[in-house]
Amino acid sequence: AGRLDDSVSALSAVVEMDANLWLAHLFLARTYAAKGMLPEAIASATRAREISRGSAMAIATLGMVKAMAGDRPAALALQEELEAKAPGGYSPNYPRAIIPAILGDREKALQYLEAGAESRDAMMAFLKVEKFWGDLRGDERFARLMQRLNFDEL
Repeated sequence: AGRLDDSVSALSAVVEMDANLWLAHLFLARTYAAKGMLPEAIASATRAREISRGSAMAIATLGMVKAMAGDRPAALALQEELEAKAPGGYSPNYPRAIIPAILGDREKALQYLEAGAESRDAMMAFLKVEKFWGDLRGDERFARLMQRLNFDEL
């Protein structure tokens, strides 16, 4: 709901209770990123990646904050890691769209999101509310995707 300071407090409390809960680190990283606290976001996303055992969302979140911090080579390396997981393991399309979206590769991001809708990727449920899709919202393909998923365009 935009109450980022409250989110940091609540998520920090969760991390204090269980330092190995990777989702708390993941959402803390996203909250720090939204606040523009990129070093903290990178630290939290790095921790989420370490303890998640290779979660595609943790890798994508680390790539997202690296891209936001201007570290394009690191973000692209993390995207390559996601791509490498896809053929033999599980690498859903939704997280694979995040880094390209942040780096401004609209075409690749939209291709992954459309594939995510086709494969019924469960994370597509967050398409309407995730802030990192902001640059795609004016795109006609994004609007059609939102309609296809029965979401109203924001």
